[in-house]
Amino acid sequence: MTMILNRAIYLALTFTNKASNEMKQRLQAILKISTQGLWFGTFHGICRRILKIHWKEAGIKDFFSILDSQDQLRIIKRIVKSRKLDDNFYDPKQLQSFINSPKKQRI
Repeated sequence: MTMILNRAIYLALTFTNKASNEMKQRLQAILKISTQGLWFGTFHGICRRILKIHWKEAGIKDFFSILDSQDQLRIIKRIVKSRKLDDNFYDPKQLQSFINSPKKQRI
């Protein structure tokens, strides 16, 4: 049986990189095809990839970066220090939690 894949329509989203790699290997083994050019990745990774391609349409700069929680905390600490705020009163981890609370509440 010969199978022809239209590479323009395949996208595989997962929650983890491990699952993404597993899915890619399974598809390659089952269909006996190269998975090069097919999109496999996590939700965040694929969205980042789409934004890297369509940054203009998204209204963002082409050199954007996505911050993880450690990056976010480091920036908050830098701001607290640069403003000479008491980091016991303005606890960076509490500030981070406050900043992230709308996301946690799905707002």
